[in-house]
Amino acid sequence: MLEQLNHDIIYIICSYMDLASLANLAAVYPQWSDVIWRPLKTRIWALDVIIHPQNLTLRYQSLSKPGKGLYKSVTIEDEFETNLRHCKRLPTAPWQREPFRLKDTTAIGITHSESKNFSVNGHWEELPKAFWTAVPFHLMNIALVDVEQSRSSELTTGIVSLLSTVTTKQLDLNFETRGVARKVLQAISLDPGSTVIICEHWLPFANDKEPILQHANLANVKHLWFGGDMLPDDLSLLLNSDISSLFLISSGLQKSCVTIVKEYVKRFLDGKVAQKSCRIGSYKGVEDYLLERLGNREKTLSNGPRKVHLHSGDIEEPFNCYIDFDVSL
Repeated sequence: MLEQLNHDIIYIICSYMDLASLANLAAVYPQWSDVIWRPLKTRIWALDVIIHPQNLTLRYQSLSKPGKGLYKSVTIEDEFETNLRHCKRLPTAPWQREPFRLKDTTAIGITHSESKNFSVNGHWEELPKAFWTAVPFHLMNIALVDVEQSRSSELTTGIVSLLSTVTTKQLDLNFETRGVARKVLQAISLDPGSTVIICEHWLPFANDKEPILQHANLANVKHLWFGGDMLPDDLSLLLNSDISSLFLISSGLQKSCVTIVKEYVKRFLDGKVAQKSCRIGSYKGVEDYLLERLGNREKTLSNGPRKVHLHSGDIEEPFNCYIDFDVSL
């Protein structure tokens, strides 16, 4: 009984300690490591990786308090399909939105009625590099991971190894170099029904034109939002995937991409795709090219409950040009 009491006391104390302190404690008392690290399994976490040329920063946040469940400031709105189905103009681009919007909260115990108009606004704690390999991230229930690359910085082998132990319900990736994006997407594992938001900082001088999604594990993704230079191989992979909802924005679709979209329109109307909703946006002028290719000057194409609608942009909002694919339930 005394041993069980010790377990309970250690667990309660550890529930209020930061990750660095837990790592120190586990190093001093390895025989208690199972109890020391137990709070990682019982709480919900968010990770933030900031990649600078001279520095890598790893921050974390617990989205739940010991004994009190989730913070009131943390839940999360389910806006993805609403944006695709009901907005008459493009919603705010991912890089202009507040980070960390979890789309499906049922997997972490938040009911639909609770998941409205909340975001992650709590305190971030930086984890010193000395403890990166000491923390068992594979034990953590991670709801959100945000990776931000700036100024053409590179990933180290250490951070790639760390990310390979991480599984999350949502990944937000903002990148400047496609090589970094490929490494992140290949390293991180995704829970079933997850959401992925990918944003490329458009750099006209970038010379890496290799696709980034070819080796990414997207089998568990339910919603995917991509903003950046859409290459034909990546576009084809997404439009042939089993992802339920897609939101794709490009600075300008290549003609080969337009051909892929043209074929996708036909397959969507014939019910030969997995997507229930999809939006493909680009600069003004693409819709005219698509209409010509389709041989149909109508703005709306339909086949039973399946509809494809082309929205024209304007001078002030050139990105307000997109194609909606929707299945009416």
